[in-house]
Amino acid sequence: MKYLSPLFVLTIILLSSCAPVQNTEEEFNQSGQAKAVLEETYLLEGTWVSVDDPLSVIEFSTIEKSDYYDGKFVNSGPFTLSFSNDEPKDDQITLSVYSDDDTFNYSVVSLTELELELIYLPRGNTLKYVRKDEANE
Repeated sequence: MKYLSPLFVLTIILLSSCAPVQNTEEEFNQSGQAKAVLEETYLLEGTWVSVDDPLSVIEFSTIEKSDYYDGKFVNSGPFTLSFSNDEPKDDQITLSVYSDDDTFNYSVVSLTELELELIYLPRGNTLKYVRKDEANE
């Protein structure tokens, strides 16, 4: 056993060169983004009444946004929440709603259990809502 087998030597080299896997800062940021988006999605679910026009109502399920006006269905489509420009440090979440051939983008300014404030991005309109249960009080 004067000479070690080449396979044995190769195995030793490979094992000694293996270092523990380290998560990069980007991976941590992405997991933080995912957590924030999930929290926002949970808070969005439900029915919201416009502060400026109580006849305007929006409703979010886990995957779809629906619009109603004066009790009549207007439009619906799936939505996504994402960080603007994929920069977690901005903490700015964008709501994108897909309907027919259009995409409607909003910046989520504020979202609590009782209030929702959006900015419609192309025009900059501020849209304020309260949760339906709170609007009736």
